[in-house]
Amino acid sequence: MLGVYADEVRPSDDEEYDDLVDPLRAALESGSSPEELNARLVNVLRQRYGLSIRDDSAEITFTRDLHTWWATTTP
Repeated sequence: MLGVYADEVRPSDDEEYDDLVDPLRAALESGSSPEELNARLVNVLRQRYGLSIRDDSAEITFTRDLHTWWATTTP
């Protein structure tokens, strides 16, 4: 998902994807399902990052893991 580069040219900072954190956290806090998180994330990656994601459920494994982690680490 993240850190997709065609060559060895990389951004000089580690904040490249920080704009994904707050929206994902807000979605988790509002009770979004893994499927809803996936849809939001895929949309952002397509719209803001210009990635050509063909599979609408491309990030479902990640969002399921994120959802499980959130449920086990937040009060």
